[in-house]
Parts: sequence; structure tokens; C-alpha cells
Amino acid sequence: QVLKKLAISGGSNGGLLVAACMNQRPELFGAVICDVGVLDMLRFHKFTIGHYWTSDYGCADNEKDFEYLIKYSPLHTIKYTGHQFPATLLCTADHDD
Repeated sequence: QVLKKLAISGGSNGGLLVAACMNQRPELFGAVICDVGVLDMLRFHKFTIGHYWTSDYGCADNEKDFEYLIKYSPLHTIKYTGHQFPATLLCTADHDD
């Protein structure tokens, strides 16, 4: 099957993208590589230089931003859909800059 051969990979913002795609449609991918992705969209601004990224993403401390961020935050959208998640490699570091 073609989908078992399809892999996605991304780092930093791309890591956020591939993790969100995997959570939303796990059946589409055979493998996911996520390098230093921002996976906790509700707390990223509290660590290292994350506070500089609030102009890009918004800030969960703001109610309007929270309502948007919670909908795609990879850490907060993991759910069982009946489909097995693809093979996944998560790579992390103490900073992404």
C-alpha cells in the first residue's frame, strides 16, 4: 500500500507541522520524523526563547489565542481514532535556535 511508504519529516516549525498532521490523520503516513518541533503550543512561551515566538503563534495566556492553539497543539490533540499511529521518531534538544 502506498501510504505505508509515505513518510513526512520536518524540523522546528516543520516539526510542529508534521506532528499536527500525524495527530490529525495518522492513517496517511507510514513514518514521521519530527525534529525539535514546538509540540506544546500552550506552554512553549515559558521555556528558553519561546517568548519571542508569541508574535508568530500567539500566546495561550490570551484567551482568544488559547482557543485557537488548543485545536492543533500536538501535545493536546493526541487521540485514539482507531488507526495505528505511524512509526515516529521525535528528536529534541534544549533549544531550537
